[in-house]
Amino acid sequence: MFSWVANICSDSQKATLVLFAWVLIVIGAFVIAPSLSDVSTGQPEEFLPVGAESVLAMQLGEEKYPNEDGIPAIAVFHSNDGLDAREIKEIGTFVEFLESNDGPKLVHGVVSVFGSPELAPLLISEDRRSMTILATVKGVPSSREFQNAVDIMAAKARAIGGEVQIETGITGPASVLTDAVKVFQSINGQVTITTILLVLVILFVIYRAPGLVFIPLFAVGTALVLAQALSALVTDNFGLAINNQVTSIMSVLLFGAGTDYALFIISRYREELGATDNRFTA
Repeated sequence: MFSWVANICSDSQKATLVLFAWVLIVIGAFVIAPSLSDVSTGQPEEFLPVGAESVLAMQLGEEKYPNEDGIPAIAVFHSNDGLDAREIKEIGTFVEFLESNDGPKLVHGVVSVFGSPELAPLLISEDRRSMTILATVKGVPSSREFQNAVDIMAAKARAIGGEVQIETGITGPASVLTDAVKVFQSINGQVTITTILLVLVILFVIYRAPGLVFIPLFAVGTALVLAQALSALVTDNFGLAINNQVTSIMSVLLFGAGTDYALFIISRYREELGATDNRFTA
């Protein structure tokens, strides 16, 4: 069935051309395709069948009990020496930023001592070392817009803290959920690296030859890059939904099946070398 593949690799020149063509295809797809993480989603209603009972239940819940308030975020400002007038004034610029047109669009409902002085006993610690500012972030934590809103709040708080030398941080459900989503997204890379290391160990045990170890890794690695690029292109251009767990599953499947297939091919190649002196014929 794959005799035509063998024919185009029947001599060194053809084999070199095939290798270069393969590398160019992989590089081209990688360059023009968006990141798979940018087009994937963690929202189950986007990739489950439209008529699935779980999707219908979620839609019914959102229709009957809409959550328009968003998720709370808490900005904390702390000084070991106690917050003085200058520091409090700078913290006020954080509130002004959130409420201005330059602030993140998803952030609203800011609650602070600047807008509600009567809440000072609740928002400022008794020793006047810490102050909290409450805000609400609309959207879902898995969306890039939601994460950007929380990141912008954190960056602005850090900038103000750096100016007046106080400690700052963003906490609350919005920040915790954002961090959880980012950790889950980073697992994809960790799974891929762990899979590669495991395959490396297995191949070294089998072959004890660096050349034979890295040939399957190169083939499977480039196939993984191409598969992810094509998946991202199809998802981005045809309005499809892809789950963000696909990246991890794809890497494990490709390295598992690809390595097995490479071992099979190398084993058969060694057998054929015993029957002929021409390595290309083999």
